Amino acid sequence: MKRLGRVARRCHSDACCQFVLFVNRSFKRPPVLLLLAIFLFQLSTTRTHALPANIGRIFMIGFENHNFTQPTPTSSPQQIYANSAAPYINSLITPGNSNATYVSYCKRYYNTGNGVHPSEPNYIWQQAGSNLGILADNDPSTANGNLFTVEHFVHQLDMAGISWHNYEEDVEYTTPIVSKSGTRPSGTNAYNGSTQYNYACKHNPMCFCTNSWQRNVSSLTNFITDLHNNTVAQYNWLMPDIINCMHTATSANFTYRGTNYTGGTDQCAVAEGDNAVIIIRFDETEGGDTTNYTIPEIVISRLAKGNAYASSVVMSHSSDLKTMEEVYGLNFTNPAGAYYLSNSIASGATAATPAGTYNNIGGATVNDLGDLFAVQQTSAPPNLAITFPASNSVVIAWPNTGGYTLQQNSLPATTNWTPNSNTVTTANGTNTVAIDPLNGNLFFRLSQP
Repeated sequence: MKRLGRVARRCHSDACCQFVLFVNRSFKRPPVLLLLAIFLFQLSTTRTHALPANIGRIFMIGFENHNFTQPTPTSSPQQIYANSAAPYINSLITPGNSNATYVSYCKRYYNTGNGVHPSEPNYIWQQAGSNLGILADNDPSTANGNLFTVEHFVHQLDMAGISWHNYEEDVEYTTPIVSKSGTRPSGTNAYNGSTQYNYACKHNPMCFCTNSWQRNVSSLTNFITDLHNNTVAQYNWLMPDIINCMHTATSANFTYRGTNYTGGTDQCAVAEGDNAVIIIRFDETEGGDTTNYTIPEIVISRLAKGNAYASSVVMSHSSDLKTMEEVYGLNFTNPAGAYYLSNSIASGATAATPAGTYNNIGGATVNDLGDLFAVQQTSAPPNLAITFPASNSVVIAWPNTGGYTLQQNSLPATTNWTPNSNTVTTANGTNTVAIDPLNGNLFFRLSQP
């Protein structure tokens, strides 16, 4: 063990080194682990806007068609900031207000790119990191050219064994892939008092890919029950209908008055209970794509900086997606990865101002939501584990989080580490690599770009 202790001290200065496994193996006999030690090293570098390591369940709530700020606050549609017609949202972003205790928000959240309109392209972007060339609002179909088989966020969650659910208000009156509006057969809407229903596919980000378009979706009326029964997923998308999301007034000229759509008591209970994160996001700017027009982006969580902290970091829908990829340890930066989110930006989606905010989430110009959270140090690296499922094999495993890759070296040195070339299998949130025994020693570690 003394030898491995020296390895730990020597690797401590290497910023990418997290753990070391030392394995002595022989091809002529079953592999024998002569010495096995796992050392934890604190990174010598930190990220500028690192996310907390202990984020719990995520609840993303969609709203529509209002800027956060705009050149003329009262021009139609009116901005949200300081608008008396949106009292609850403004209470969240008012320092000293009791509703703002666990709230941070972004002051410089811009449209994903010039011309990325109307609504639908922005919801596709929420899944794919691109609008995939769509610049219209149509129900998904092959004929409309907006039904895709590309890699996207919730499919990555599926492959990692991470649960997700899509709550869509009024979907019970139709199917997830057919927009429909009309009069309820009975009763009224609990939030606006009307007898209308109005479900829109263009506000459902999961319905434009064939492996998610009709999966894990239910009416938003199920959400509170699932929440109270503790049966909500790890990632949850919540979309009010086209009236309650502030997109359209009812035929009775209903005016949005800032109702806390998902229930303030439940929001606070979730945010306090398990380090959950609630994200209130709007779809697009109205009236222009420059920095004169910003989009509301609000985070509610015990992990937020809180007291209506106002971030000046530039963000966009790419920032949301990049954050989700980082939180769940998904693959968006490594082209060799099995589930790489590499959808290209459509040529029509030119750079927003400031330039670069529209880039793929792997781009250095895209910030995550880290500045909205209180924890600013790099999270602790995951553990390596080793098992011997067969007489002539060794299996090394580690959690599928943080984008770590397995490296190996024949010597316990600080240089000449190389990526392990064996196939990485991901299941139930865990990466595994099977290694055939060879003669000699091998040292393994996890590396994070």
